[in-house]
Amino acid sequence: LTYKRENDIISLEESQNVTLKALIQAQTDFDMARSAEVTAVAAAEEAARVFHETKQYGTIPEVATDTEVRKIRGDLALAEAELAELLKRYLDKHPKVIEKRGKIESLIEGLASSQKRIFDSIINKAELAKATALNLKGVLEIRKSEQQAMNQKSIQYFALEREAKQSETLYNLALQRLKETELQEKDIVQNMHVIDLATAQMSPIKPKKLLTLFLGIVGGLGAGFGLAFFVNFLDDSIKSQDDVETYLNLPFLGYIPNIKTTSIIERDLQAHLHPQSNSAESFRTVRAAIALSQRAGDLHLMAVTSTVPSEGKSLVASNHAIVMAQTGVKTLLVDFDLRRPSVHKAFQLQSPRGLSSYLLGKVDSIDAIVHQTEVPNLDVICCGAVPNNPSELSGSQRMRDFVEEVRTKYQKIVFDCPPVSAVSDPLIIAAATDGIIFVNKFNKIRREHARKTVQRIQDAGINIVGVCINDLDFEGKDSYYYSYYYYQNRYYASHYKSDKSDSEHGKEEEFDSKKTKKKAV
Repeated sequence: LTYKRENDIISLEESQNVTLKALIQAQTDFDMARSAEVTAVAAAEEAARVFHETKQYGTIPEVATDTEVRKIRGDLALAEAELAELLKRYLDKHPKVIEKRGKIESLIEGLASSQKRIFDSIINKAELAKATALNLKGVLEIRKSEQQAMNQKSIQYFALEREAKQSETLYNLALQRLKETELQEKDIVQNMHVIDLATAQMSPIKPKKLLTLFLGIVGGLGAGFGLAFFVNFLDDSIKSQDDVETYLNLPFLGYIPNIKTTSIIERDLQAHLHPQSNSAESFRTVRAAIALSQRAGDLHLMAVTSTVPSEGKSLVASNHAIVMAQTGVKTLLVDFDLRRPSVHKAFQLQSPRGLSSYLLGKVDSIDAIVHQTEVPNLDVICCGAVPNNPSELSGSQRMRDFVEEVRTKYQKIVFDCPPVSAVSDPLIIAAATDGIIFVNKFNKIRREHARKTVQRIQDAGINIVGVCINDLDFEGKDSYYYSYYYYQNRYYASHYKSDKSDSEHGKEEEFDSKKTKKKAV
């Protein structure tokens, strides 16, 4: 086997000799190629002879019988017949006659090209057959030399095989003598006796069930806690006061709980319609945090914005304006979202004249666009018709005139601005205010995105009063982290229970009466 591997021998038997089979195949291929060469060369010589005599490719038999040539000739005959018919009716320069003659010329050129191509293919086929036969002749010579070398190797192989068989015979004889000697030694009596008998245990040694159960419980709890901390580590969204103060480096104003209703009226008027609710108490907490800030006395005009849409900035703006008005301060809420206004929906105000009318110069005073609401001390200016150029209007002179006029007529003004990442309007609008309230929806905005938004606001020289986290579900999926905050508010709910039904009944009657008056107007 070693000799076979060293000399690359697969088998020396005639039926399995690869080299011999390759030689036979090479001889067969050469014979076929030689026969094909003779046929192709004869055909090429015949075609050349006919062409030399007639100077026409069409007289060559292989060309004349070709299917494509016959088809072109048929088309040519048909075209010539059609030309003869046309000449009977028209003169030589008639368009149809000229067109038909052009077609006949094209067919004649195509026929000549096809005949030339077929003649060239006959010559090329003969050359290819010669090259193939020459190549296969070389392969045959190589196979013959390989077979001769294999014959020399087989002589040496058979000599080694005889020596191996002789060695195997000697080895078998020695092995047989060795086994006979071992059997003789086993017949000697062994000097072994039993010292002590083995006894069976009363209880199994393994498995240790209590230890296994304890380790399983500890391991499961450890893996669960580890997975929980790992998932929490991967979650880099803003969702707590620590995130606001650590990553955004801004004051924290408070949490706004999730308001479980789809009605925009119930949501944006929560502090007015349900003043004893946890949500209303959260808005009052935000109001108190702002009132206790360092520059509280200078915060007469504030804007409310967020990073992206649907974070609840209109909800915070409307309810913050309501809780400010509930303190007896004359308050104005302005819908500065000139692309997607929503304040008019919450307060059920429908008027084509609004803030856009003032900024476009269609009205001269804000008195024409101010709407009184059912909330005492609170007025509202809606967007009105949505303008085509909100960014230009936000930075216009009319905008500066508007800010100066509302400052003289109201003690507290709240602007509901668009999101910062969506458009450029909020930066222009907030630059004219005393500060902004930054709204961040719970577990929605990543820290880096929020940080870049805050940086963008601060680079514009705008004062950020603080951040409030909105849409926190204290009773549902978020209760694990913030249930203490929810139950802290619930603790004081009993203070309002005695007069809750009476106050809500009075609110509903007042709200219904004002709706009736609006419809009548």
